[in-house]
Amino acid sequence: MLELLGRYEVRPIVGLFDNDRAGAEQFTGLSQSHGYSNGDDELHRRHAKGFVHAHLLPVPPERTDFAPDCIPHRMLELEHYYSDEILQANGVPEALTYPGAKVFEIKDSKKTAFAEAAKTLNVADFVNFSPLFTRLLKIFGIPSVKSAEASPG
Repeated sequence: MLELLGRYEVRPIVGLFDNDRAGAEQFTGLSQSHGYSNGDDELHRRHAKGFVHAHLLPVPPERTDFAPDCIPHRMLELEHYYSDEILQANGVPEALTYPGAKVFEIKDSKKTAFAEAAKTLNVADFVNFSPLFTRLLKIFGIPSVKSAEASPG
């Protein structure tokens, strides 16, 4: 889909890709032949026309085991940005994937209900989203709250 949007779209769009096997493979498939080149870093690709961006989810520090260098072993999804406590309270995690590691997949059957439940969470429950939000603000050219506070008025 982003391959086509990149050719025709004139509004800013960002396609977010889970940093799991499927998402990482789709993200890396956005090549120069589709009009995409590297953006700000290895997690960002930009279409040559400049309106369409692709972004692979950055890995929160406590979730590094979910996105190893080897793409076939990755399983970081957006839901992994929430704490284990929140995910468990909503019945979202599958059983542990690797013995001895705290790596688990997200139950597809619970995603819609969890998205509804997430609407009632507190702002503090989104702390792991901060690096992602900062990246999106940069892509759209919007100063972050921190940089707006730091700049002289």
